[in-house]
Amino acid sequence: MITSRSGMFKCRGSLTGTGYNGQSFSIVDVTAKQRDADYIKTEESALTENYGFRGVVVSLSHPVQFAGRTIIMQDKGVFNPTTVDRMKRVGFASSEFERIFEVYSDDQVEARALISPDLMERMIGFSQELLGHRLQCVFLGKQMHLALDIDDTFEFSHDYNPPHFERTKNIFLSEAGTVCILLEKLQALQSVIGRDGSSGADQKRKAFYLSELDRLAKILSTLRPQIIRDADVPSGMEPARYLFCDSLKGLLYPRL
Repeated sequence: MITSRSGMFKCRGSLTGTGYNGQSFSIVDVTAKQRDADYIKTEESALTENYGFRGVVVSLSHPVQFAGRTIIMQDKGVFNPTTVDRMKRVGFASSEFERIFEVYSDDQVEARALISPDLMERMIGFSQELLGHRLQCVFLGKQMHLALDIDDTFEFSHDYNPPHFERTKNIFLSEAGTVCILLEKLQALQSVIGRDGSSGADQKRKAFYLSELDRLAKILSTLRPQIIRDADVPSGMEPARYLFCDSLKGLLYPRL
């Protein structure tokens, strides 16, 4: 876990793996605060802190190397900057896309080839969903990084486990399902970038994640609680003795 000394940045959990079609991914649950510069500090009042970002950052590998840098930001109207880190604004004919997003790139030709009409249509659709309503992304090197400022809408890193074996198994399955849903939706965006974006490919991707969840559910159904000796449980943790069950140790390891 990564944290800042000031406490303004915190990584609450991370996950790496391989998704549909052998594509590697990483998901980081991030909380970043911003300071309010206009404040009066007294003995009774502390520094005002607001969440600048609270959500997840997802990185997906891509088989094609991007020559330049291209970013897609949320449109801020009159507050849109002219340039971002020396990247110039890229305009598009789609008024609906322009109303939601602003694009900046240091390679105008690549950016227009990258952001095809099909990609714009899918991003517009995803922006209307709960997970994607504040979507921003970066295309860099062989990676597509997506920032989803979604507060606690998406959660895969519970830091609390109830003292019930069956309930714990259900949490694992629920979190895995949440991750699969997110990956399926984000890979649906990426599939149009030099990949097949047909409805057939979409169905195969959904079927893959459903089969993975079904496989996990079958594995969890075979697990049974074990009797843990008092000597194997640290003092003061008796109510959470199920945490030391061998059949769950592998799944619980990231939380301990």
